[in-house]
Amino acid sequence: MKQWFFPLAIFLGSLFLYLYTLCPSVPLQGDAGELVAVAYTLGIAHPPGYPLYTMLAHLFTYLPINSVAWRVNFFSALTSSLTLIFVYQIIFTLTKKKFVALITAGIIGLSQTFWLYSVVAEVFSLNNLFVTIVIYLAVLIDKNTTDHDLKKQFYLLSAIFGLSLSNHSTMVFIIPGLLYFLWPKIKKVFGFKFFIIVCLTCAAGLLPYLFILFRAKTAILPVAWSYPENFYDLLRIMIRADYGTFSPALNLNPAMATISDKADQLSKFFSYFIEDFGWSVGILSAVGLLAGIRKKLRITIFLAIFFFLSGIFFISYANFPIDDPSGFGLVCVERFYLLPYLIAGLFLGFGIKVITEFLKNSRLAKTVFSVFLIFSLVMVFINNFSVVNQRQNYLGLKFGQNILKNLPPGAIIVNQGDLPIFVTFYVRYVEKFRKDVEIMTANNAGKQNSFRYLKKTHPELDWTSAGTASISGMIALNFQKIPIYWFGPVGIDVPGALASPSGLLFHFFSPEEAQNFDRWEYDNRQVLATYDLPSSSQIQQNDTIADYSLIWYYARMFSTLGNFCGRNFHYDCARDFFRQGVALDPFSPQKHYGLAKANELSGRCLEAEKEYLKVYALNSQAGFIYRDLLELAKNCFQDENKAKKYEQEKPQVNPASLDLVKF
Repeated sequence: MKQWFFPLAIFLGSLFLYLYTLCPSVPLQGDAGELVAVAYTLGIAHPPGYPLYTMLAHLFTYLPINSVAWRVNFFSALTSSLTLIFVYQIIFTLTKKKFVALITAGIIGLSQTFWLYSVVAEVFSLNNLFVTIVIYLAVLIDKNTTDHDLKKQFYLLSAIFGLSLSNHSTMVFIIPGLLYFLWPKIKKVFGFKFFIIVCLTCAAGLLPYLFILFRAKTAILPVAWSYPENFYDLLRIMIRADYGTFSPALNLNPAMATISDKADQLSKFFSYFIEDFGWSVGILSAVGLLAGIRKKLRITIFLAIFFFLSGIFFISYANFPIDDPSGFGLVCVERFYLLPYLIAGLFLGFGIKVITEFLKNSRLAKTVFSVFLIFSLVMVFINNFSVVNQRQNYLGLKFGQNILKNLPPGAIIVNQGDLPIFVTFYVRYVEKFRKDVEIMTANNAGKQNSFRYLKKTHPELDWTSAGTASISGMIALNFQKIPIYWFGPVGIDVPGALASPSGLLFHFFSPEEAQNFDRWEYDNRQVLATYDLPSSSQIQQNDTIADYSLIWYYARMFSTLGNFCGRNFHYDCARDFFRQGVALDPFSPQKHYGLAKANELSGRCLEAEKEYLKVYALNSQAGFIYRDLLELAKNCFQDENKAKKYEQEKPQVNPASLDLVKF
């Protein structure tokens, strides 16, 4: 029982902390909203489908406590706490030092990314558990000096590895290093029968994928990315063919393809590691890597290969658009830092061990170093607690409700973009909020069978071109029969229809329908009055990348409304909306530019000048702002001296590619 005291203490301590900081509702991070919704409805998530996660998380939805989202978030907390047990066991098995294993597990468990994804619903906490189980089994196989039950250990390892692929495909990055590490043992047992059994046990782990085919064949689901008709369709889901199986994210940001851009990706990767753990842990991990090369070469090469493939290689190749102003790229890539950071954290144990041995002859030095490690652990906790604590975070729930609450009965909302899609999935199909409206995902344009649920609930709709031409074709055929609204990071052109901003959404109407501006402004202000918008204190309290992505959506709403006012020559209205956008997103040059233009056109020269200068302060490449300042001096101030001043100060730079408003 003594040997389980520390692992049990780690498990219970981390689980208590994760439960205390657990998100109470639908999180904003990653794919959380969709994953909670598919767990609750036993639906089909986006590729690769995550069938194992869906089935396991579904069991947690039956817990008789708190919201459904809280229960699935708890699943992440549980799997992360189990992961830390295996982290402890790995380090203890390799170092024979309980204190070293305890500190390593503690620092990893308190690191920002690991902790954050322990309190929200995501597949990565379960993936971490599989990673540590596989590494621990590999270490046990390597230390099996008698070769007793060696084959059984390999069969167990292959079965768990296969099962892990039913959760997340990044597990494949472990294969090269694992084969290298275990090759001396593989040679002892390798044979035709051994090879066949290993393949079969690994393949057995993929059986959860049959759940996707079963659900597609037997149910019409409100939350389903697609309905595979056969094993070929299922295979396409498994290999993520819709995303381009081996394709980088260039389609998200074609400009980010240069060496310098990839260097920026890696710079962000390593800087976030320091932000997660701190410099002292980073240095100790580097020492551990170097020490491992000298003393534990094979396990070090194994982990280094895994770290390189899952971190440096994947991050640079995937090429996520980290400069996307909506924060979408950073939200995507943040989750994929988790696995390589976990591997780097294991090197921390090696580093602590080698320094402890170096100081073994000095009791005072060892004591000082131990105090330093405990201090580092405490500092990691202090630095990350306020950021990671999701205890009062209802922003995702309120965002989903704001999107849906003002829709007319029977409406369909067409969502584009992961965040609005996933939070509305949860609010509508789990919380049962606004049961009189339905959700369509624009991401599934071109996939006829993705719309089975809507075809069942709305048989009156014309689906002639839906799924064959474009989502805009479906809207064009039906927007005069039923209220259809659009929400997404970018607009959409619908033949024969005009789009009018309606709060967070766009409403489609025919050109023949006259639109009175005063009525439009009144209706929008009524809509905004119903919204539960985040306050500045809430933003500061939940200071994560996903929260800033949410703020971008709200701030963009105010910019869209302001732009609509400006185009209709109502500049005071435009100024009011742009001011609210700037208040939410004060570091956006676009919002300040819109406010500057609205101030200029409403005759507020000094305020316009101030905002134009802010644009240049926020983006030094926006030298074209001096063109606007020059026109402001001439037309608004009517001051030739000021005009000459701006003419002289005008920088010689190329215009920046800002998405500026145009009244």
